[in-house]
Amino acid sequence: MRASTMLRSSVVLVLPVVLASHVCADQIYVYDTTAWNQSNFNGGPFEVQPIGFQASEGMNQHGAGAGHFITFCVETNEYLSQGGTYWIDINDRAIGGGSGGENPDPLDSRTAYLYTHFIRGTLSSELGAWGLASQSTFTDLVSADGIALQEAIWDIEQEQTAPSGFASDLLGLANWAIGGGNRWGANDIGNVRVMNMWTDVNHTGIAQDLLVMIPLPAPVWVASLGLIGVIGGSVFRRRSANGRTTL
Repeated sequence: MRASTMLRSSVVLVLPVVLASHVCADQIYVYDTTAWNQSNFNGGPFEVQPIGFQASEGMNQHGAGAGHFITFCVETNEYLSQGGTYWIDINDRAIGGGSGGENPDPLDSRTAYLYTHFIRGTLSSELGAWGLASQSTFTDLVSADGIALQEAIWDIEQEQTAPSGFASDLLGLANWAIGGGNRWGANDIGNVRVMNMWTDVNHTGIAQDLLVMIPLPAPVWVASLGLIGVIGGSVFRRRSANGRTTL
C-alpha cells in the first residue's frame, strides 16, 4: 500500500479501544511529518496519532511525537492523500486491493514479527541472533532503514518481489524467525492488526491499510465484543454479538 501525494505522512486517528479482531471505528486525518526524512518514496514509515485510545506498545517512540506511534503500510496499490479524512476498521487482514495475495489478505506472521520487534526496538538484537545479515543494526530515524523495513513488509505480503540490500536482510530474518530460528510462531500475529481505511462513512471507497498494535490478551468473554469510543468524552458503549448495545 502506498501513499499518493505525500512522502512523509502522519495520521491522526480517532479509534476505539479494540478487543475484537474486526471493529468499526471512526475517522483519521492525514498530515505531513519529517521525522524519518524520507524523499522520493511513496510508503512508510508513517507517524500516527490515536485519539481516544493508545496503541498497546510504541507510543512516543521511534521519532513519534507525544501520543503518537510509527506504522507501515501493507499493500502497494491503495493510497492516502495529504489532508485526507478516512474511516477505519481494525482487522486481521488487508482488504479490497493489493498487487498480489488474496482478497481479503490475512496478515502474514512474518510482518507481525518484524513490526513487533520494530515497535519494541529489538530488530537489531534479532539481526544479531540470526547472524547472517549484511547489515546488523536497524537504526531509528534513518530513512534507508525505514524504507528497507517497508519494502520487506511489501515483499512478505506479496506486493513486490526480490527486495535488495537491507530489505533482503530483513526478509531473511523474518523467514528464519518462523523457521529454523524458532523465534516466532508460523501462524502467530501477536498483537499486530491492520487498520483498513475508507474514504467515506459508508465504506464504499477503499484507501490505505496500516499496521497497529492493539491491547491483548483480552478475556475470552470479550472475544466477540468491540468498544466504540465516544469522541470528546470518556464513555464507551459495548456492542454484543446479538446486536444489543449496553454501557
